[in-house]
Amino acid sequence: MIYGVLGSRRVIYGHIHMPFVRRMATRTVANSGAVSQSFDGDRRAAYALLDGDTVEIRRVEYDVEEEVRLLSHSDDPFATSTIETLRTGRYSPLRATGS
Repeated sequence: MIYGVLGSRRVIYGHIHMPFVRRMATRTVANSGAVSQSFDGDRRAAYALLDGDTVEIRRVEYDVEEEVRLLSHSDDPFATSTIETLRTGRYSPLRATGS
């Protein structure tokens, strides 16, 4: 396995917007998810909590519509697709405004 060289029983990483915990015979691999723009259908913010040998994904509500409002008034050329992702919790392909 690719993580074997790390010599750790737990491997936690982030940035793929899909939180998970996978327990295997020799280690646990987890993705902490995303504080915004989740891609797994749950639009709440996600983070990983480590407690000893336990890894748990936690979720918290945040004001998605306030984030949408701020994004709508920004110069972000991808605001439309990002807003769709924020509201649905599913990846929306990036597309520039007006395309």
